[in-house]
Amino acid sequence: MEHAHGNAQIYIDPDNGYIYAAGNGGGVYRSTNGAESFTQVSDTRGASVFATGTRIYAMNPGANAGGTDPTAQSASRKDGTDWAPLSVPSAMNNGAKRAAVSYDQTTKQWVIVSGNWNAGFWRLIEK
Repeated sequence: MEHAHGNAQIYIDPDNGYIYAAGNGGGVYRSTNGAESFTQVSDTRGASVFATGTRIYAMNPGANAGGTDPTAQSASRKDGTDWAPLSVPSAMNNGAKRAAVSYDQTTKQWVIVSGNWNAGFWRLIEK
């Protein structure tokens, strides 16, 4: 569960207390017992884990000028083990160093904003 140099972001589900952490070379891990132990739930490389009201997301930051596949992936919060890859724009050639999540009461949509190293800032509106 080593994290990538310069970043790491975990997610603790407020509904059930499950802890999600990504390992730079080993995927996403989940603890259901307060971090006494972790089980691998995805084998896709990651470092940052964040979530909306319905989905959990993970990305590999890959901080370099040439770009690195951000290996974006997502799972449902209800299950937490059904991870699948996500498509990202080609200009997002570095993954999220950190991400912030908010719910827009006006539009009734979740908004994620991430800083993606050499790829700039990105926004995802979850519909």
